Amino acid sequence: MLPNTSQPPEDLRVRRTHKLLWEALLSLLEQRPLESISVTEICEKAMVHRVTFYKHFEDKYDLLEYGLQATRMQLIEELHQEETSQTKRKHIRMLEQIAKHQRLYSLMMVEKETHSLPSLMRQQLTKDIETDLKQAQEKGIQLPMPPEVMAQFYGGAIVTLGGWWLENGMSISIEELARYLDLLLPDTLVSH
Repeated sequence: MLPNTSQPPEDLRVRRTHKLLWEALLSLLEQRPLESISVTEICEKAMVHRVTFYKHFEDKYDLLEYGLQATRMQLIEELHQEETSQTKRKHIRMLEQIAKHQRLYSLMMVEKETHSLPSLMRQQLTKDIETDLKQAQEKGIQLPMPPEVMAQFYGGAIVTLGGWWLENGMSISIEELARYLDLLLPDTLVSH
């Protein structure tokens, strides 16, 4: 569930509270798995009262979902601002976003102890890919297999490759990795 939207989205206090709580959760996630982090710890780190936390989120998983969704929407917005239909350029923009927010994406893509973050990211990415593939089918594009199968395969591959890239200190350039993605991913995943 996303935060309570009964307050206007432009309310700076709400945005500030969400930002503080999200940053506190990220900071704690760098130290240990989500399962061992309490709402009290998040609130103490963010210097936000528990009552305030619960006005905005049901629990820590709700906060996590909010933060991942906000990050995903930011990436989608940046990709849609890209005026080109060139697949490689979109891959470059996606990788630049990952590099820009390396800390967050490292937490989301790299398996650490019992973190469920890579799994959550893979699930969300798979849903997005499946939606894109179904839209491509509706436009008359023939897929070689059911969209659900393709989405599972490519969602897992993208998260695994992104995690590998981050774990290895982004040892290959954004442009080179974008070229590889361009070769590996079908146009139907990124062309619309």
